[in-house]
Amino acid sequence: MLKAMLVDDEQPTLDNLLFILKSFPEISVALSTTDPGAILDALPLTQPDVVFLDINIPLINGFELAEKINEICPKCLLVFITAYDQYALEAFGANAVGYLLKPVTTSKMRKTVERLLSLSNMEGPSRHSESSAILSPEKAESKQEMNDNVIKIPVYNSNNIQMIDPKDALFFTVIAHDVFLVTAKGKYRVRNSLNYWEEKLKDRHYFRCHRGYLINLDKLNSVSPMFNSTYMIKMQGSSEEVVVSRNYSAKFRELLNL
Repeated sequence: MLKAMLVDDEQPTLDNLLFILKSFPEISVALSTTDPGAILDALPLTQPDVVFLDINIPLINGFELAEKINEICPKCLLVFITAYDQYALEAFGANAVGYLLKPVTTSKMRKTVERLLSLSNMEGPSRHSESSAILSPEKAESKQEMNDNVIKIPVYNSNNIQMIDPKDALFFTVIAHDVFLVTAKGKYRVRNSLNYWEEKLKDRHYFRCHRGYLINLDKLNSVSPMFNSTYMIKMQGSSEEVVVSRNYSAKFRELLNL
């Protein structure tokens, strides 16, 4: 029997999951909660086999929570639950073994449970390799195909979530402790820190030019030398000036052969 934990900020979703999981005697629910902190507190003692977690959780998103779960309980399997299928690639990056779209049904859950049971009988490298092979029972896609895709950047505009392709973005900037993504069409708030996005996009031709800026070098339009080995730059499609600080100027010159 697999020990499971459930976390979602909507109680009706949790009630639905509990109802569906009663149909599967192979799964025992140890904790069901709307509080992600309760999951983290219970992990060391409970050591669940699987955590079903929502992606859009207030205060901490599902991907951040997944990282903490992996740190505390490395062998725990993760299944993401969301209303948005565009998060599939990020879920793959978070080592999820399942991806359920709301509303969750018994048929959807059956495929996921079968996969969890299969993985629970594996150990070591074999389990890791197999868990990475297929992300979603609903939408099968090979690891190579997913690696060939480009990750998307979720941005928040009023009550809507838009997905921006990194190649279309100009730069990230910090305003009053919040991080924003700037494109030719506008400025949008994003979750996570500038350090997070610097690491996430390190292979996408992005460069940290200032503690408050992360730029897409492919969108660089002009460079103006300033005092003390600093630079003022402009990006395609934006009138906003971006500073290259002295701490980053040497690497900037090296990248651009200045």
